[in-house]
Amino acid sequence: MSTFRIDALLDPSDDDVKKTFNEHESKYHDEFLAWYHTHQDKYCQVVHNPHELSTLLNDAFPEREKRHCFFYWYEKWVGRKFLAQVLPIEPKQLISAVAATNFLVQRDAGKISSLMQKFTHMPVLLGEGEFDGQATGFAFIAAQHFLWPDVQKPDWLVAEPSLLAIDLDEQPETSQSHPTIAHSATNNKGHPRPNLSGSSAESGSSAGTGSSGATADTSMMNTADNGNIIPNFTFVQLGALRYFEGNWDNIRDKDAKTILNCRGWQETQYGVVVQLTERGQAGPVWIIYNRWEPRDDDISEYDTEADEDGVEVRDPRILAKGRAGHLNDEKDNDGNPVHIAKIADNIANINCDPKNKLNFGVCVDHPCKIMRAKRCVPPGGKEELLVADP
Repeated sequence: MSTFRIDALLDPSDDDVKKTFNEHESKYHDEFLAWYHTHQDKYCQVVHNPHELSTLLNDAFPEREKRHCFFYWYEKWVGRKFLAQVLPIEPKQLISAVAATNFLVQRDAGKISSLMQKFTHMPVLLGEGEFDGQATGFAFIAAQHFLWPDVQKPDWLVAEPSLLAIDLDEQPETSQSHPTIAHSATNNKGHPRPNLSGSSAESGSSAGTGSSGATADTSMMNTADNGNIIPNFTFVQLGALRYFEGNWDNIRDKDAKTILNCRGWQETQYGVVVQLTERGQAGPVWIIYNRWEPRDDDISEYDTEADEDGVEVRDPRILAKGRAGHLNDEKDNDGNPVHIAKIADNIANINCDPKNKLNFGVCVDHPCKIMRAKRCVPPGGKEELLVADP
């Protein structure tokens, strides 16, 4: 059982707060704390009255510098939950938090959602893998939502909004017996797609081939063994996959922070998700290709603007926002056209090491269906489980 405490990241301890103090805040901490404990009720009564608050603090701290210091101390010590939003956390802590969370418990899932707010636009290093026949680095940008449920149709049974499920339609096989997902050299944004064909094993690299009987590389996060893949599963979203467009060999030996600060990280159209068990525990890590097809009902009368010649054009930002609301429309019986590949057997394997090997060999190259995840007690069962909502 993991002992990782998410609360420690959302509600800093006394020691964590003290580490943010400057010299003066540290110097006066004991005095400020003793005064606040004694005058807390009075302070709360006058805090919204500038005149009375000024009088109270002038009497307590005649020195202007000390009064000025008190406000900063107060914001950090008493407002530590707000301070938590700006305190830096390590990518490994985010991974550990997800691994330690039971997503059946709404309160715990909500904590992860709060934690993800701190990581918006912050990259998390995954490792290295094949990209158009060459080794390069992969990372993801954390985000609360990458694939979106339809918030216009609320359902009390639906799990947390960031929890969805996927139906693989049939038992997937290794990509060696399927056409590669990356049959096109570029996606529709012009960026190269990750090579999901499992070619890293075929090309003789150190990626390893877990299902072939060969000895797997200890740095391989995915054995490429498809024996335990289930037809559908619930997942939680982590963020959007990125790849390094540059000379990976020049930076792969550096530390993760330096690597992520290098220029050259480019977007893909894949999202990074974590498979959940029926009991809400995080497991394997997958990427899902979110290939939205244009639809007429994405555009409303407010979604267009006129160019210099007076011709109405679509605003791509609004188009993307509009598409976010479409999840398995009833008339779209075949589901959203997405593809999927597993990159790690367990989220605990992701330790932000640039030399970890990513194997995209276990994949599904036909369109899969994304749906809502629900919580229910199955017939004859005694405990609530997470299930797909077909």
